[in-house]
Amino acid sequence: MALAEQISGEQLDDLFDVWIFTPEKPPASATTADLSRAAQPSAQAGACADRWLDDVQRRLRIGRY
Repeated sequence: MALAEQISGEQLDDLFDVWIFTPEKPPASATTADLSRAAQPSAQAGACADRWLDDVQRRLRIGRY
């Protein structure tokens, strides 16, 4: 989480609360509307984010967070 906030330069508590720490997720229409307005990340940033998310999900499954 700290790395994501450092890279983005933003406070991401709300993002993590919605996407990681709650079982409910926002409707797809809400997320796609936000993505269309956001800048597209570089391939390297996208790959880094994918690795980070895989690691977070693995740690959550094994109870390491």
